[in-house]
Amino acid sequence: MKTPRLLQYLAYPQKITGPIIEAELRDVAIGELCEIRRGWHQKQVVARAQVVGLQRERTVLSLIGNAQGLSRDVVLYPTGRALSAWVGYSVLGAVLDPTGKIVERFTPEVAPISEERVIDVAPPSYASRVGVREPLITGVRAIDGLLTCGVGQRMGIFASAGCGKTMLMHMLIEQTEADVFVIGLIGERGREVTEFVDMLARFA
Repeated sequence: MKTPRLLQYLAYPQKITGPIIEAELRDVAIGELCEIRRGWHQKQVVARAQVVGLQRERTVLSLIGNAQGLSRDVVLYPTGRALSAWVGYSVLGAVLDPTGKIVERFTPEVAPISEERVIDVAPPSYASRVGVREPLITGVRAIDGLLTCGVGQRMGIFASAGCGKTMLMHMLIEQTEADVFVIGLIGERGREVTEFVDMLARFA
């Protein structure tokens, strides 16, 4: 995002409210990633935060992770980089945490991590997208017979809690023919995440 400098500005948090941190940071940009350390003389990174707003005298950051354990003594280090993740064939068959770190693996690693990609990027142009031209066989008769889906199509599944959305996901993963499944468990309860990961381990 920016070229390295010999002089680096650090800042103590002025306000921490849940996942929101306010600090008097200089020379930062929207989307920039900041490391949070225990003190200015320590190198251990205890958390990370992303710049989401700029006020007259303060910078607003959104914490990536839990604020538990943070105090007024922590120091924010601007990195000059945007939020990114390492991608490649090495992440196939693995469970990632919200920061992109591999926490569990179901299959042997097939290749080393190959490339670092920025997460917040512009979407591809409409001209580069391929239209929906062939059906996607899910193996679920109700979908294939009445609500046929196509390769490249988006599908939304909306229902109240306990109506079987997760079970339907299990069925789609088990029966649909695809090279790679990318599954994001956003807003799920811990118990449901554990059950889902256990199911994936059985079919890995």
